[in-house]
Amino acid sequence: MIRRGDGIDWLLLTQPDHAAICGLFAERWGSDIGPFAPVGEWKAVLHAARDHDNGWIEWEAAPTVDAAGRPRHFLEMPVAEVLPVWRRGPMRAAEHDPYAGLLVSLHATRIFQPRYERGRDAPADREALGRFLEEQEALRSHLRSQVIVEEAIVQAHSALVGLWDRLSLLLCCGPIPPTVLGSVPAREGTVEIRVMPDGERSAALDPYPFAGGPLALTAPARRIPARPYATDQALREALATAPVINLAFALRPLRP
Repeated sequence: MIRRGDGIDWLLLTQPDHAAICGLFAERWGSDIGPFAPVGEWKAVLHAARDHDNGWIEWEAAPTVDAAGRPRHFLEMPVAEVLPVWRRGPMRAAEHDPYAGLLVSLHATRIFQPRYERGRDAPADREALGRFLEEQEALRSHLRSQVIVEEAIVQAHSALVGLWDRLSLLLCCGPIPPTVLGSVPAREGTVEIRVMPDGERSAALDPYPFAGGPLALTAPARRIPARPYATDQALREALATAPVINLAFALRPLRP
């Protein structure tokens, strides 16, 4: 879940809805001109982008609150709650396509490997993180045996899934900050993309990586009062009757 402020309210977006935006990024990625172009097993890449957060479905159906009574933002999840989410995701993607599962597993490792290496978690949590990373390595070894894709292409696709995830989160978590997205795979090597906001939910990108001109995107969000919720059930009851609004986002080239 993504929790963003909106005056006296919170706007809550689900992780699968954020991932749907990543899928739209993948669909429009690159063109026959410019530095960006789709390469390799693109159908599986599209699936990995669109469904990389499918492991959140069960949690989003029954979300929890933190110690302050706030809906848990995805970055505030306890290890015991978040690891089952990321165990489901790669396996589900792999059922659709082994290469999609490989990319989702790499994405999960990209999230948790730095946290494990920092070593700031309690011993039991750090041990659980270590086991999870070992499990993902074993899963990828199994899936890699079913995939015929050059390793350089695998790494480029994995980097793109990470890029689309980050760009979607910049929109959904808002307001959009000035950002430089580095090491973006391109036709030759990598490039940087500058994100220059011109509104709370709109920005110019330079260079612009999407085919077909400016992008108009929407994501559903539920609006609830920004107050403490005493229990998980109290939050769930509030969400059950919360109005749903469609947040509109826009991305455009810096120059026409």
